[in-house]
Amino acid sequence: SNSFNQLTFIIVCIVTVLLLGITIIADGYLSYRTLGSYLLLGWSRSSFALRHLMPILVSELAVYPLVCIVMSLFTHGFIWNIQLLMQALIIALPVIAVVLLLSALVILMIISVKPVDAIRNRITKRGMLIALALVYAIASTCVLEGVHSIDGPIGELAKSVEVARMWHPVLNQRIMYHHLVGQDGASVSGQSTQYAKDAFAWYRSIEDKPGVRLIYTSFFDADILQDWRNGSVYKHVPSKPFWSFVASPKYLQDQGFTVDSDVKNLARQGVRIYFIPDTYNPQEQTSMRQWLQESDNLTSTDVSTKFTAHPQFAFRTYHPSREWFNWSTDIHHKVMVKDPIIFYATSDNLNASESESLLAGGLDNSYIKLNDQAAARYLSDAYTARYHLDDNHLQFLQVGECIAGYQKTIMQTLQLFGSVILLITLLMLILLIAIIAMFAACYQESIAVKRLLGFSLLRIFSMPFLLVGLVQGVLFIIASIERTRSGMIYVLISAIIEFILLTIQTYYLSNKHITSMVKE
Repeated sequence: SNSFNQLTFIIVCIVTVLLLGITIIADGYLSYRTLGSYLLLGWSRSSFALRHLMPILVSELAVYPLVCIVMSLFTHGFIWNIQLLMQALIIALPVIAVVLLLSALVILMIISVKPVDAIRNRITKRGMLIALALVYAIASTCVLEGVHSIDGPIGELAKSVEVARMWHPVLNQRIMYHHLVGQDGASVSGQSTQYAKDAFAWYRSIEDKPGVRLIYTSFFDADILQDWRNGSVYKHVPSKPFWSFVASPKYLQDQGFTVDSDVKNLARQGVRIYFIPDTYNPQEQTSMRQWLQESDNLTSTDVSTKFTAHPQFAFRTYHPSREWFNWSTDIHHKVMVKDPIIFYATSDNLNASESESLLAGGLDNSYIKLNDQAAARYLSDAYTARYHLDDNHLQFLQVGECIAGYQKTIMQTLQLFGSVILLITLLMLILLIAIIAMFAACYQESIAVKRLLGFSLLRIFSMPFLLVGLVQGVLFIIASIERTRSGMIYVLISAIIEFILLTIQTYYLSNKHITSMVKE
């Protein structure tokens, strides 16, 4: 899913920032050992920095062609062109940007060293301290964005729980869940419609059998209707939002919706028959009829029906006296609908879109509904082989099983990335410990003296406390602007943990420096 891909990308960026940051900065700090020797040989600090970082910068350039090679291996029908090269560059940009930024920090660290200090090997740790603080701030921001991305899966999980509650009356109904490509690779790639033809023939053979129902619903809200008007998509647009039901005679019969015999005969002749609520006024009925006729004639298909061969329409009115289950996963809609537009659907009067979508899968997209007995009978290899579908292994699952499977996938995703974010958070704490230790090493004597004079830890280690407070404060503001509840909770928890860690670490280091000074 998009959420999963976005989450993966952000997690990779976080790990990249942390690993590259610690590696490049640590490598830059180690280079201080040889800086003095190079200065004695006449090198400038900038020349030394560029020479030291040149292997890193050269290896960075290899990222771009490497991405191109990977794309060529995993992209079907890959052809070199400007568009794909630009896509590869966009993918490589985060890594390139991180390396350039960190390399610039190392160069600044080296240039800031005084030549005399370098020759005498008296290297200050302040440059590295600043660099580590910047890495901490950047990585913390990346972690927040990773946590923000988890809002999507969490929202989907909450939605699935609500959908399970809404769909409780139909949890035992079976819907299309999965199928194999089998020998229909050309159909999957869009080069053939044979799979759709086979699916249509299979459904046609069972549509009147016990336990087989067809129901598909759509809701067209005011925004959609306005977009149609603004874009001149249709000459005629319905005047108000409405529900559209594509329902088989068996399904309508189950709902207590009775029709006259002439309706059945017309439907079998390929006439599309629509039932419009009599609560619509004459003008609303007219605009609805005009749109239905226009929209049903827009596309052609290789799956021929009597309707597609000779399009004909008939309209009836009905009095809304009951409510209908909406078969929608949109939790913002009411579960029951009172006045849908009902299409009396048979295999003879389906249009192009419907005839090619009979085996669409998922809660929202499925057309065909089966009970357990019908599934056992009409999904067997012996039966589907008659219609060349045995190699596709059609899998119809109960609605409850589909929802449970979806929830399990989301939970696994959350557990996986929750574990990764926990690991990254631990790395962040280790980085923070390194910053505190570096700060204590830079100001060892000052810390010991101030501690003996009774200064508070907050005053002695004001810079680390200020760094954490400032970073966490900015992150909380960002999380508030992005309205990410997970992000705000994470920032609060991480701030508490980091301040506790700061207090413990500073207390330990200050006492350690006092002991060292007394011994000396």
